Amino acid sequence: MKKALLLFAIVAAFICTATAQETSPLGSGWQVNYDVTDIAFRMQNRNPDVYGLVNDRSPMLLTRLGGGYRLNENFYVGALFGIKSDDRDIKPVATFDMEFNLPLEKTKVVPYANVRWSGIFNDSELKETTRTENKVEKKILDTDGTAIAGLVEIAAGVKYPISPMVDFKIGMGYSHDLTHYRGGFTMQAGIAVHAGR
Repeated sequence: MKKALLLFAIVAAFICTATAQETSPLGSGWQVNYDVTDIAFRMQNRNPDVYGLVNDRSPMLLTRLGGGYRLNENFYVGALFGIKSDDRDIKPVATFDMEFNLPLEKTKVVPYANVRWSGIFNDSELKETTRTENKVEKKILDTDGTAIAGLVEIAAGVKYPISPMVDFKIGMGYSHDLTHYRGGFTMQAGIAVHAGR
């Protein structure tokens, strides 16, 4: 809840500081992006000592760098590469990125929405399995490894130019892990570097 309030405060501050000046749209061109995405999955995970359901996973943090091409002032498509980290491991991530921008006529703030599909390589989860030892079945925790875990992210937010070539981006949305069937609240923050306005 505190993170959500902080996010709303930052967005409100950017909107309040936006001046009523005409800004020319970016148009087409190459763009480099760096962002950090925090995904708070509310998931049930089995504790090996208790064999009970507990919420014991920390949020997933994605750190990515990449680039792409703005087809016009409203649409961008590109790719990001980076790492996923949580309380268990660090894995490589590749992301297909689509962004929709809605430049406003008399403000520097640009609302945006993005849709991303990520492949998380060699991701794994713990699962309860049954193993037979000395003709006795025992329930144990084992790793359910997958070659690539699919992750879909949908978010919306605002971009604010901090220089003629750099925009600061902040947004929030929802992410869904297609492989492990779980979803969670998402926060995004990052910068976009592009040709000058």
